[in-house]
Amino acid sequence: VLSGGSAFGLRACDGVVDALRAEGVGFPTSVGVVPIVVGMSLFDLGVGSPDAWPNAAAGAAAFAAASATPAVGRVGAGTGATVNKWRGPQAVTPGGVGIVTLTEGDLTLTAIVAVNAAGEIDDGAAVAAVRDGSFRWSPPERFGETNTVIGAVVTNATLTKMECHLVAQGAHDGLARAVAPSHMRSDGDAFVAAATAQVSDVDIDHVRWLAVVATEQAIRSGVATLDSMPPSPDPSS
Repeated sequence: VLSGGSAFGLRACDGVVDALRAEGVGFPTSVGVVPIVVGMSLFDLGVGSPDAWPNAAAGAAAFAAASATPAVGRVGAGTGATVNKWRGPQAVTPGGVGIVTLTEGDLTLTAIVAVNAAGEIDDGAAVAAVRDGSFRWSPPERFGETNTVIGAVVTNATLTKMECHLVAQGAHDGLARAVAPSHMRSDGDAFVAAATAQVSDVDIDHVRWLAVVATEQAIRSGVATLDSMPPSPDPSS
C-alpha cells in the first residue's frame, strides 16, 4: 500500500488487510489466513489540511477500486506529493504517481512510484550546470527532511528473496536516473519488490534491468503533465 499522510496514512493498510481476509487471501495458518501487507507512506501534510489522511476505509475503497488501468498523476499517494524542494519554496512543483509496465517475451514487470522527492525530475539541466560551473548547491534547510520517493516493482518472474532484493536495488538505480539530486539525507526513499512466480528460468540481471528502466519511466510519467501547483486538494482523496 502506497499512501500519503505520513505515519497516519499507514492506517490505510488496515482496510486492505480486512478486505484480503474477507476474500480468504493471506498466509495460511491453522486458524485462518493472515494477510501480509507492506505499507509505505510519504509526508504530504503541508498540502491541504494537515488533519486529512487515508484511513482504513480509504484503504478498503482503494482495494475495491483496484483495476488493470489505475489512475496516475496527482491522485492517491501522489495527491499531495511535491518535487524540486531543494531549490526553495518558490520552486516547488507537484509530484505524483506514475505506473509503467514493460514486457519482453513472457517476462513482465510493473513499477508504481509515488514521487515526493527533494530533487527535481532530471532533464539534464542539473548535470549540465555542474559541467559548466553554474551549479549552486542549496543549503539543506531550504528543503527540509520530509521528502521521499516510495514505490513497488512487481514481476511475474520466479525469484528468491535475495533476487527480489536485487530487483528493489534496480528500482533505486532507476530513481537515480530520473531525479537530480537523488538519495540525499533529506530523502527517505524506499522500494519493495514482489514476484508472482509465473515465469521460471529467468536471468536476474534481465529482471533487474527492467526494474531500472520501468522505475525511471514511471517517475517521469507521474509528473510529466504537472507543470504548476494547482489548488491543494484533500490528501485523503
